Amino acid sequence: MRHIHVGSKKILVLVFGGLLLFFLFLNIWLGYTHIGKTYARTSIHGQPVGSQLVSELVGNSFLPKEVTVQADESQEWVFPLEAFGITQDDGMLKRTIMSSRHWLPIINAGKSVDFDVPLRIDEDIFDAQLEKLVADFFVAPQDARISIEGEAFVVNDEVIGKQASKDVLRKGLLDAVAEGQDRLWVALEDIAADVVAEDLGAQRDVLEKQAATSVVFTLGASSITPSVAERLGWYMASDSLMVLSDDAVRSYITQEAYSRGEEVQNADEVVTQVRQSIESAETATITMVAVPKHIPTHSYCVSAKNIDTTHLADFRAKIAVVLSDGRGWASAGQRFVESSSNCGFTMWLSAADQLPSFSSGCSAQWSCRAGTNVIINYDRWTQATDAWNGAGGNLEDYRVMVINHEVGHWLGFGHANCSGAGQPAPVMQQQSIDLQGCAFNPWPLASEIASL
Repeated sequence: MRHIHVGSKKILVLVFGGLLLFFLFLNIWLGYTHIGKTYARTSIHGQPVGSQLVSELVGNSFLPKEVTVQADESQEWVFPLEAFGITQDDGMLKRTIMSSRHWLPIINAGKSVDFDVPLRIDEDIFDAQLEKLVADFFVAPQDARISIEGEAFVVNDEVIGKQASKDVLRKGLLDAVAEGQDRLWVALEDIAADVVAEDLGAQRDVLEKQAATSVVFTLGASSITPSVAERLGWYMASDSLMVLSDDAVRSYITQEAYSRGEEVQNADEVVTQVRQSIESAETATITMVAVPKHIPTHSYCVSAKNIDTTHLADFRAKIAVVLSDGRGWASAGQRFVESSSNCGFTMWLSAADQLPSFSSGCSAQWSCRAGTNVIINYDRWTQATDAWNGAGGNLEDYRVMVINHEVGHWLGFGHANCSGAGQPAPVMQQQSIDLQGCAFNPWPLASEIASL
């Protein structure tokens, strides 16, 4: 029994020693055969890269060539990855692979390892592209508003806006690309409107009451009763509301008088009475006094060129007000009435780049008169000029000035100059370009009226 026991010990020692030697040999062999190589169960973004030289491996790109950024079924942008300034950091990838190894090779051979790709980012390019994406995804909210449909005021519901968070986009893109994904879904944030429909109900009710208020005009033997649709035409949009426009009322009574061969002498008084009647919701009969006859009458048409024709309503109303105002050419005994045909001249609201099409003498920078065409430059109509704005002039006065100035050319006036520092500028001075030391002035001077 003693001999058997000793023999068993020797066998155990030999077996253990053999296994140890095999274990050591296997580790040495694995370590040697994988110098600079990946182990068999290594992958990058799920792509097997086992038993490959790391130096050759890092020369391959494991990033998607393109990335799709999508917010919903209708908003989708596809970009080359390089457009974001994102590239694969080969040096970091190599260090990550090598540093992740266990000191015991057999463990490396037995375990599965999947690496994300480290990224190199050009922050300037990446930030600029993120800003563009944020802008592309942005949908501005729309406030609820009151509008006119048919013969009634209605409240149009607000529209919720949408926006993407730049920080969320940044993190999402980097995470997706690092994980080898080529598509990013973006959750957009809601932007609430400032004015919601329930805020406008009371104001709509007030407007409905006003719209139901009957106003009757008398002009000599004529009686004029505006329809509901015509009365609604006196309202203009102002932010989310509809407001009664004095200019629209003035334009209406001017046209009604003209259709009867008359001109209203007490237009300001009539407009004031209309406003009082409508705002108090009290029916009124208002007398329009006709201008005495034998006044030179000039008919004009109103048209637009290459602009949204919705701007014509305000343009037409402004012309009617300015040309009938006692401070303007009307004070020289001139009468101006709008017509749809047989016009003495045409008032144009034209896109700036269309001015030269009227005459080679017209510039895209300014308004112009060419023959029977009196052309108001849309850019000047909406922005005035640096000289005017710099002198503290406001846009409404500029519009008055440019109408008087260009119609003055049609009446035969040339350009005038400033008569002295601090003096009101002649309306025929080129105030759009240079005030020459004069104060801005939208109306003809007494000397200009007298010379007509």
